[in-house]
Amino acid sequence: MIRADKITKITVSLFILAFPFMVNGQELSPGDSAIVKEIKAKTSQIYENSVKPNFYLTNQKLQSDKNFGLSLVAFKINDAVSRVISSCFTKQGQLSTEYFFDDGKVIFIYQTFEYFDKYSAKGTWKNFKGLTGWECRFYYLDDKLVHYEQNGLDASQVVVKAKQNKSGAHNILNYLAKK
Repeated sequence: MIRADKITKITVSLFILAFPFMVNGQELSPGDSAIVKEIKAKTSQIYENSVKPNFYLTNQKLQSDKNFGLSLVAFKINDAVSRVISSCFTKQGQLSTEYFFDDGKVIFIYQTFEYFDKYSAKGTWKNFKGLTGWECRFYYLDDKLVHYEQNGLDASQVVVKAKQNKSGAHNILNYLAKK
């Protein structure tokens, strides 16, 4: 017969084991924190070692969001694109994305959106400027999403954005390779 204190210990243990899978509907694995830490260290290294940027303006559709032109700031390390900052305006506001690459593969994407006043009721989350919008951080290993963090979006939107952003990252790399 199982005693009540053992049942409580088992229940608490199961909750602790299951908790990472319940947070924000994200699927997490035990290795995620180590992977995220490694990716953060790599992006810091890229940030610190990037050389003089190159600037581009294009009306080519490189990202999935319909926009009215795209501004790109590309940084290189050893003649390879290592970091790109993109900014554009959509019908509803401003979209900014920062991509980090390692050996031609995307490893991290940070994306933020700020709604125009007219559309600000759509967003409830406010950024550090006090503007409504949303933000996402996507961590990739071997071109596969391994972790994400977000504010202002639900989980179903985040997974779609992660796939779109990875595709956009590769489109931008191909565009820059031709320049």
